[in-house]
Amino acid sequence: MHWLAYGLGLIMLAGAAMVIRRWWLGLGRTARTLKRIAPALVELDEFFALIDLAGPGSHYLERHGPMLMSSEVLRRAETGMLEVSGVVGKPVASSRWLHHADLLECAVSALEHWAAGGRPAGGRFRFEFDREVGEGFRKGGGTLVRTRIAVVIVRDGEIVTAFPSLEGK
Repeated sequence: MHWLAYGLGLIMLAGAAMVIRRWWLGLGRTARTLKRIAPALVELDEFFALIDLAGPGSHYLERHGPMLMSSEVLRRAETGMLEVSGVVGKPVASSRWLHHADLLECAVSALEHWAAGGRPAGGRFRFEFDREVGEGFRKGGGTLVRTRIAVVIVRDGEIVTAFPSLEGK
């Protein structure tokens, strides 16, 4: 009888451990999810305005948005892969915006210039800020680079992409 009580106690302890483990893993998942969506929650109006501006060919949020993690940007620079947006390719310079507001400011300005007849070569609009607006890694990885320069590419009146440029002046 003593062994039966001991066995039942172990089973109950194992069950409690499984429940605690599931709860703990759930907290980790919740924390990772909140970390990813926090930039959008902080700048909700700007986030939705950017979604409204996006056309079918736009990829500025998926490949360069503030919700990307630095580790994802580094992986794209090293391998060409950006799982969150389904990008597979060769290593490239990869960057992300720090804030949705800066991305929106550039996007709106580029579209206004386009509508007013501004047509730079390749539809490439360049913006320089007085503060850092993005960060990323040059092709192959290396050290994190912070930048004050941004580029927006417009084709046929639609923003194709907008990214913090790591190329400097």
